[in-house]
Amino acid sequence: MNQKQKPDKRDWHCLWAMMVSSYLKKIFDFYSLEGIDMAYTQEMWVRDYDPDNYNQLLSVKEGILNKGKKEGMLAEAKEMVLEALDINFTNVPEEIHKKIIDLNNRALLRKLLRSAILSKNINVFEQSIQEIIPG
Repeated sequence: MNQKQKPDKRDWHCLWAMMVSSYLKKIFDFYSLEGIDMAYTQEMWVRDYDPDNYNQLLSVKEGILNKGKKEGMLAEAKEMVLEALDINFTNVPEEIHKKIIDLNNRALLRKLLRSAILSKNINVFEQSIQEIIPG
């Protein structure tokens, strides 16, 4: 693993450096520091020599992680509602399935999950959808 290598241009740190500053890109290209993990080196270099951009890098990195986490939680909430419907009712209409997939509010999905668990039949659940989902 001691093999010398150039930075991978697909690495998000490299892409970030290229987008934020052509100056940083030229520095990274000039001081390629072969044989060292460039993603780590670039981040540390920015931390040490350009603290303002390092704070920006951290906020971008945190934003990417938070967005992924929120999207994952939303997808899981949708799956839970659909699973509850599949368990309680054998034939779930495509229209209901589409409404749940299109919904992007975890609080409403939580209400729909409760309704899916407590509903005695699919018609009762359809009525609760009309009450829970506006429009």
